[in-house]
Amino acid sequence: MAARHIALVCEEVLPAVRYGGTSRVVWSLALALRRAGHRITLVVPQGSRGDVFPVVLFDRSRALDEIVPDDVDLIHAHIPLRSEPHRPFLCTIHGNAKPGETFPRNTNFLSANHAQRHGASIFVYNGLDFTSWMEPDLRGDASRLAFLARTSRREKNLAGARRVARIAGLPLDVMGGRGIGVPGRVRFHGLVDDRRKQDILRQAAGLLFPVRWHEPFGLALIEAMYYGLPVFGTPYGSLPELVPASCGTLSADARVLAEAVRKRNGFDRAEIRRWAVEQFNADRMAADYLELYERILAGEQLHPDAPQGQPQPQKYLPFH
Repeated sequence: MAARHIALVCEEVLPAVRYGGTSRVVWSLALALRRAGHRITLVVPQGSRGDVFPVVLFDRSRALDEIVPDDVDLIHAHIPLRSEPHRPFLCTIHGNAKPGETFPRNTNFLSANHAQRHGASIFVYNGLDFTSWMEPDLRGDASRLAFLARTSRREKNLAGARRVARIAGLPLDVMGGRGIGVPGRVRFHGLVDDRRKQDILRQAAGLLFPVRWHEPFGLALIEAMYYGLPVFGTPYGSLPELVPASCGTLSADARVLAEAVRKRNGFDRAEIRRWAVEQFNADRMAADYLELYERILAGEQLHPDAPQGQPQPQKYLPFH
């Protein structure tokens, strides 16, 4: 592909300091696209770093055509668009849409399940730039479990994670918010920065991820698997795609997950890490996006009809 000038649009400050899944993905994508020889401009809020890439301030009240430089070949927006730009663009949706909410035909999603639930077929798996990450400890002698998600979001099911940890008889480290801990059993770390998160994950025995909704992707999954952690989660949304049987156990039954935790030494931590690094690295994500960019620049519409959110029969999926 010829070198292109690509504008990446994100309404979160880049790079992420603490919580921020979308911002971590966009920053990783920018680094990988630059490694591939492309010119990157970031359209981001005030407070973002301007010493790595050129920055244009994001302004929700203005159309992207007004603020994106004229010489940009393609706009890649990581936000829902109020109106379509009058030049080649791609829109990546990072969340679940409301029923009936529609998106441009040049929209992609984060997993096959995510796309299907919006009447679409185009998706690109998230990837991360692992080049500056701490090295994993793959000895497998850890005895603490980890939970990594916004604790205030009920669908992330911290209560279910605590139950699994209690049945399994292992202490739990919670990253993603504050709460009332239990000495010797549950420790809350709040919103951690990357170094603290990586330090906790590399010393953990496994990741608990018993979500009660259809997860669009779940960045915590690949962050944990990079450190060789088996995943113990629910079979909803993207999880069956991202977590093969060699990398964890999926069930909506807390006792099944707890039993799998007890047998965690049966997982090959080196194999789990290999899966994460090979399947979900930033360079692979960038290559997949570059294929979509070329199709769009050639005049193709990615979907024949506008993707849209579908009705969901229940707000919280079963977990028992």
